Amino acid sequence: MSKRKLSINYVPLTNTFFMLYTMLLFITVIPLLKYVFSSILDIPFYVIELVFILSIIGSIVNIPVFTMRREHPIVAERIVMFMGVPWIVPEIEVREAKTIIAVNLGGCIIPVSLSLYIIYKLIDVYGTSMLLTILIALVINSLLIHSVSRPIKGVGIATPAIVPPLFTAMITIFILPPTLPPEVFFAFAYSIGTLGALIGADLMNLHKIPELGAPIASIGGAGTFDGIFLTGILSILFLI
Repeated sequence: MSKRKLSINYVPLTNTFFMLYTMLLFITVIPLLKYVFSSILDIPFYVIELVFILSIIGSIVNIPVFTMRREHPIVAERIVMFMGVPWIVPEIEVREAKTIIAVNLGGCIIPVSLSLYIIYKLIDVYGTSMLLTILIALVINSLLIHSVSRPIKGVGIATPAIVPPLFTAMITIFILPPTLPPEVFFAFAYSIGTLGALIGADLMNLHKIPELGAPIASIGGAGTFDGIFLTGILSILFLI
């Protein structure tokens, strides 16, 4: 009996572009994020840096969660002889196919876990009123991101790269009191941006996955190039 495969590994881009993107992330984005997260989470810089290194490495790891079944119609031809004349009769045969739903370690699990921890810290510092604010912002952001997300065959669930972070930044500015420190705005935007992309783009479109006809669909499957990962980061940059 063959063993079940626990992960599906692949690099989302060619090695050259993957390395260039990684260098850009370390030079421009990570120093800012280390300041933001260490300020609100009160943990050392090297721990935050380790989280993002693991996100980059985890980009190649997709963990299967469950399987969705889909029907795949195939048009075939059958020849029928009548009075010595061959007649071609079209037939449609419906076959069942499967789509494996997976989650990406670097593009989904790590940024979502970090976002949930940030939310916990925000609520711990600012109380239950912050929880209500986060829930309202998350619902609005998820619906807005869902409105611009589209299932594309061969690609997956796609969203315009800049639009979800813009939604997140605007919601953050309008919903948070201006008296709060800047790092709270940054942490808030990262959290509702990351979770809003997960809920609005991926989870709310999960029922459309079989229509794409792909054997494997990974949530956050583009790793650090995915909308879940990038929406949180770009939301912070738009607030600066």
